Amino acid sequence: MAVGDTVTAVTSTASGSYLAMQPASGVEWIIHNVNVPTGTAAELYKYDGTNEIKIDTNSSGGWSGFFFHCTNSVYYRVKNTSVSTAYFGYDGIVSKE
Repeated sequence: MAVGDTVTAVTSTASGSYLAMQPASGVEWIIHNVNVPTGTAAELYKYDGTNEIKIDTNSSGGWSGFFFHCTNSVYYRVKNTSVSTAYFGYDGIVSKE
């Protein structure tokens, strides 16, 4: 991947599990959209591998139009707090390769 390339994922996320937006070591991403199915409860966290900061809760489709800066050691993750598995996703760009 090169700087400016799109980074994206869609994955099945079990209840109580997280989808991490964590690039490889030395790589940095800017995540613009975090997708959660409408009606599915989710929580967004900033995480450093040990400590987490709860940023927001959502059940109306996720977070769109943001600038979440992610490195390998400090990144964002979204937790599925609903009772069933759901597809979560994200998209953004590579800002450092």
